[in-house]
Amino acid sequence: MPDLAVHRLPAAPLWHPTAALMVEIVSPGDETWDKLGFYAAHHVEELLIVDPAKRKVDWLALRADGYHAAAGSALINLTADELATRLGWFWPPEPFGPTELASAELQLPRAYR
Repeated sequence: MPDLAVHRLPAAPLWHPTAALMVEIVSPGDETWDKLGFYAAHHVEELLIVDPAKRKVDWLALRADGYHAAAGSALINLTADELATRLGWFWPPEPFGPTELASAELQLPRAYR
């Protein structure tokens, strides 16, 4: 299951035969790289694989013989390097201490408290 799917605007209102772009965020022990054949068989045009532990972004484009590295997307105006810069790589997330958690809770809008 991908972490995010981006679809083109459909010709019919509700049917999406496949995604144009799939986003996978690598986590320990997952099988992200094993899914490439599945995505290719379903004609997913681009894959964006984000590996927070390695601080690496791989953008792959589907060609006739499978996926190949791409500098960025042909679908959206974004390159792998731009995305890597924007992420900031705050990984792994810092755990909240009791003081920070209390402060974070106090900053929620009243409707969410």
